[in-house]
Amino acid sequence: TVKQTVEAYAEWDDKLADVMKTTNMTKEEAKDLNSELSKMDTRTSQLELLNLARIAGKLGIEGKENIMGFVRAADQIAVALAEDLGGDVEEATRQVGKLVDIFKITDDFTLEEAMLKIGSAMNSLGAAGTANEAYILEFSKRLAGVAPTAGIAIDKVLGLGATLDELGQSSEIAGTAMVQVIGNMFKDTALYASMAGMELKEFSDLVNTDANEA
Repeated sequence: TVKQTVEAYAEWDDKLADVMKTTNMTKEEAKDLNSELSKMDTRTSQLELLNLARIAGKLGIEGKENIMGFVRAADQIAVALAEDLGGDVEEATRQVGKLVDIFKITDDFTLEEAMLKIGSAMNSLGAAGTANEAYILEFSKRLAGVAPTAGIAIDKVLGLGATLDELGQSSEIAGTAMVQVIGNMFKDTALYASMAGMELKEFSDLVNTDANEA
């Protein structure tokens, strides 16, 4: 029993050190965070919660409250979508956190609310049809480099991903094609206006005001 206790403490101490390294917290601050995590109403182990805190630090999230918000949201996403996201909860959580940052969702919501909104949207899209949540996340990640610049919001990207999955397109091919379409739509607007059956000015105005509709 003593040996198991010592080993468990060593594992916990290693996790705490990982949290300190990625979040720039002092040991006392990390212990305070650990204390708050222990109060969470969840079946997730303390070590797994600390690992989520480590991921928050790697994403550049700072401050106890922000890290706590990330962990609470990540824990709920893991519980609701773990199986649908292929079992790699750590990677899926990291990608959701990156989407929140890239699409600037925290301009309107707290970090916790933003992550839960993306998780809830993916869950709803998966339940509404045959689209797979892991596909939607992977597709959204591929479009994250161009969609925000074009003014296409995250909800539109998630919906587009669900549609293309239901149409049987691979996330890699669909993502590459849509990145090219969005970019070329701005560079060769006349060609795309012709394909859309619209006047150049009308389509150009649409591109600049609602790229998703275009």
